Amino acid sequence: MIKKVEVLISFPMGAKFRENLDLSIYRKLMNFIYDLSCFNSMTKCNECSQCKECRYYLMTGENFKFYPGILVKSDMFGKSHFRKNEQKRFEFYFIGNNKSYSDYVDLLFSNLNQSLFGNFFYLIKITKTDLNSKNMNCDKLVFSTPLENKNVSEVYNKMVAYYNEHYETDYELSSNSLQLENCRYVEGVSAFMKTKKIYPKGFIGCVNKSFSLNSDFLEIGVGKYNCVGGGQIEITANV
Repeated sequence: MIKKVEVLISFPMGAKFRENLDLSIYRKLMNFIYDLSCFNSMTKCNECSQCKECRYYLMTGENFKFYPGILVKSDMFGKSHFRKNEQKRFEFYFIGNNKSYSDYVDLLFSNLNQSLFGNFFYLIKITKTDLNSKNMNCDKLVFSTPLENKNVSEVYNKMVAYYNEHYETDYELSSNSLQLENCRYVEGVSAFMKTKKIYPKGFIGCVNKSFSLNSDFLEIGVGKYNCVGGGQIEITANV
């Protein structure tokens, strides 16, 4: 139900970036899709009378109000300086019926003309795979990036219900009652899209309870900020 697109590039002369590179390339991808898809750019997305038919509006979870169907794996402490010939891997995820739009990644990197924010790069390869979805029995989960709510079951079920309804997936809702423990409030790295500013903020912590989790969400995280690396999950023990 999820297609993963990996892009491997190298910087033959090295490179320096001022912002989080994963979020910067995600912004560039989504802005690229917006420019190709939007047919009423003079009007704000949420005020557009044609938004219900707009590809960009639908694939971004109604302009990032809910759960976008295109995500990037983002490291909050990702590198900004690269040595000569050092490589960088980008990982994108396309949820459900958004899998048909994965070619936008190919188009984007073709149109960059080997220049990424003023840094010369070589495109080494683009690899596309379908995630091998399976249920996993977990003893403990650690959420290392913001989750919008301490009630993990609520966050998970709202996201899954949206995916199932809008992206034609068939994930099962959770019947468990899962709450974050030993949690604290944090703010993530903001992402500024052409049509929306995303401010990841919420709670990190752990869940100390045995339950089953679909392996897809170990890759993409959960919650409304997973499109920019929020809700990332780590299993510290499993059976």
